[in-house]
Amino acid sequence: MRVYILGPMRGIPLYNFPAFDGAADQLRLLGHVPVSPIDLDRAAGFNPYALPVNWDWKSIPPPLTLKGIVEQDLAALLSCQGYLRLPNWEASTGARAEYGVAVWLGLKEVQL
Repeated sequence: MRVYILGPMRGIPLYNFPAFDGAADQLRLLGHVPVSPIDLDRAAGFNPYALPVNWDWKSIPPPLTLKGIVEQDLAALLSCQGYLRLPNWEASTGARAEYGVAVWLGLKEVQL
């Protein structure tokens, strides 16, 4: 099953990439195909590990834009049959919106 990973990113060092990567690895072990917003960001050329140490993790990093992120993430979510919520997902406006869409679509919640 294709499983969308939703969780907080802004305000967390490295935009929480390690947590998303760890969840994707666990989903693969369970036989799922993880769909992660950080992989979409990577495909757009973004690498948080290349940012300066004093980077403002609350900002939207170039070359990304908020509108572009919303468009790519919702399109990815629409291609999935399930979703996984990372810890503290409810602290993220984007993750709460993705959760609402996932529930609205009747996607299956996957737990690790």
